[in-house]
Amino acid sequence: RFVRIVRVLKIMGRFRKFISRNKARYTINGFDLDLCYVTPELIAMSLPAIGAEAHFRNPISEVMRFFHTMHPKKYMIFNLCAERDYDTSLFDGRVVRLNVEDHNPPRLDQIISFVEQCAQFLSEDPQHIVAVHCKGGKGRTGVAVCAWLIYSTFSSSAEDAMEFFALKRTGNRAKAVQGVSGVSQRRYLHYIE
Repeated sequence: RFVRIVRVLKIMGRFRKFISRNKARYTINGFDLDLCYVTPELIAMSLPAIGAEAHFRNPISEVMRFFHTMHPKKYMIFNLCAERDYDTSLFDGRVVRLNVEDHNPPRLDQIISFVEQCAQFLSEDPQHIVAVHCKGGKGRTGVAVCAWLIYSTFSSSAEDAMEFFALKRTGNRAKAVQGVSGVSQRRYLHYIE
């Protein structure tokens, strides 16, 4: 029975890696999450999932353990996923919900709200970090991350921000670098440039 459980856990781990095969994974300190540090204070990740979805996305319990271990009381999470919700009390209420429909860019007022909240939170303490996710952690997440990279002058242009995000989010091992690919998502980044 124990051997069977171990086998199932290994299969689930392989399945989760297969699903996120084109994205960088955080595999340090006993974690294995679809998550990456785009900059030292900015994390992009996929959805903290519950139920069956946790078998191929980030299990919410592991995401919670990551933030409570690596950044205790020093984080803010932005949930851009309109189609999924979760218990924010698991993260001590440090979750801001910006409902953005899948395959769409955030509205301009949402982008402005996001970068202003990031600026405020990050300025309060040099140890503060911001994490952003949608469902897969690329499209909507990429728009928000790139908006921050442009706003904070980390990147000099929308194209520079999108290229940087794609390299960080996909990782060097991927055959195809992926990032913000939706036409409207890319266009919105040029609007705020």
